[in-house]
Amino acid sequence: MKSRSRSNVIPNFVVKRSSSVRQDLSPDRSLCHKVKNDKSVRGEKRQNVMRNLDLVIEELASSNSQEHLEHAIESALEAFAHTRTDLHDEEIRLGADIATIKLLDRTLASGKLENLVSLCSILEMVFRCSTEVLQLSYSSNGPEVVALLIKVIKECLDGMIRGKQVALQSTMKILHRFSSGVRDAKNDMVHNDELLIIISEIASKDVGSGTREDSMGIVRNIALLNKQNRIILAGKSCLLDSIVKTALNEKSHYKVREQCSAIMWYLAMESEKRTHVLFHDGIIESLMKLASDPYLKTKLNAVSALGNLATDPVSKSFLLNYRCGALLDSFLDMFRRSEDADVVRRVGRTLRFLVNERTAPLIVNHEGFLDGLTDCILADKKEESYQSAKVINTVSAQINSPLPEHDSILKALTESAFTEQPATGEIIALTFSEQSTIKENREVMIDHPDLLKALAQMVLDKNCTRETMEYMVCTAGHLCTVIYSKRKLVNGPILSALGKVSECNEKLQSVIAGIVLRLATLPKNRIILGQHSELVACLVKSLRTNGDKQEREKVKETILQLVPLL
Repeated sequence: MKSRSRSNVIPNFVVKRSSSVRQDLSPDRSLCHKVKNDKSVRGEKRQNVMRNLDLVIEELASSNSQEHLEHAIESALEAFAHTRTDLHDEEIRLGADIATIKLLDRTLASGKLENLVSLCSILEMVFRCSTEVLQLSYSSNGPEVVALLIKVIKECLDGMIRGKQVALQSTMKILHRFSSGVRDAKNDMVHNDELLIIISEIASKDVGSGTREDSMGIVRNIALLNKQNRIILAGKSCLLDSIVKTALNEKSHYKVREQCSAIMWYLAMESEKRTHVLFHDGIIESLMKLASDPYLKTKLNAVSALGNLATDPVSKSFLLNYRCGALLDSFLDMFRRSEDADVVRRVGRTLRFLVNERTAPLIVNHEGFLDGLTDCILADKKEESYQSAKVINTVSAQINSPLPEHDSILKALTESAFTEQPATGEIIALTFSEQSTIKENREVMIDHPDLLKALAQMVLDKNCTRETMEYMVCTAGHLCTVIYSKRKLVNGPILSALGKVSECNEKLQSVIAGIVLRLATLPKNRIILGQHSELVACLVKSLRTNGDKQEREKVKETILQLVPLL
């Protein structure tokens, strides 16, 4: 079987016919049709199939009369209608792509478009080949093919072609395959303004969901390739308009919405154009809509896109003030409703990105937000509880006394301390500890209703971890300095908590002994300390490990003062 040569330039395409082939080529269609049903074609049968494909392509390439062309198209439609990638590879090696492209070019030039739909279908079938062969075909005349396909799309969008939806879908599928499997095609397409404008126009046209999905898929593949492509695409306002319009369209297929959310996620990655994307009309609205989409992938992409936008310093206040804090309400609702842990994690990360010194008061003052987070912390869902605690921890780091919002933070922490989730408890205990490291916060914390009781409750809980104990002891140590300096009465629950820690955590016994020593310097606190035998026992144990003679004498003296009160 003689292989025909491939031409690099479509207009100069020439097919060398074999002298052994009759002028009235009539391929055996039944044999070609076996290709899609019989996957075990081997040996002589395969040779017959290949010979028949060669005849089909010969006929397609050499069609001169209208009757001959229609016969060739009919044969090709039947012969190529299979899903065998290896046979599509053979079709391209035999020149099926070049022959079809030449006919398509000739058809467009003549203005007689009755065969346009069929030729587009044939070309789409042929390009169901392997990635390797697709790259080979594109390297021969890819940019010229793309230019030709753009002409076809324009005819379909503007003309009155019968069956134009089929031609449009076939053409977009080819371009989508190029963008999926050919790196050079992606780099060419991102600089092809005509193609990007066409894709933008499709959003406002009455086309099928498959065509719309392919158009967004092309943009997604281009954006996925590299940073430079994302920067270029993010600067195309017409393209952003089409993405927003498609995302907000109630009739958009779920796969189309998923493509839109992925594109916005990729474009929001690059800091150079992040502000341009953020302030583009409709972007935030469409992302909020997609973030509540029932399709999981769409939801994840949209939340990730908002997270990327939230990393920009300029965007934080803008996002929080958008529609009077609608984003906070939306995220809080997602915390409560989402059953997917990955969604909850991404929502939590985005909320933390929104926090800085300026925005933290906005978050605290947003009506119902801290109360909602507290409810999430106390919920049964582990991930929801944990991520909510991390958000409060991040906000808390920016809110200290004497800010008016500080009391709201302490109230939320106090209520959150009663969580039954160990990992969440660690975050809350850490937050208490971090708050207590700020001197201005300590007296306010001691005076805050039920805060010390809540702190003690965390340690007395059966699910308390060693890390929670350590954070609690650290907090107690900081707060006891205020109790000592202000000559305040020590809190009983705190002493019970310290006593429990001293019994089960030897590493912290010396620290606890130091706290007890300081508290015992005040006579009115000794009576309360004397009610906790475990703390006296802790002092006794510290005698064994304390090598400082002067300190040992202090410990002995304190023990002698407390023992009579036991």
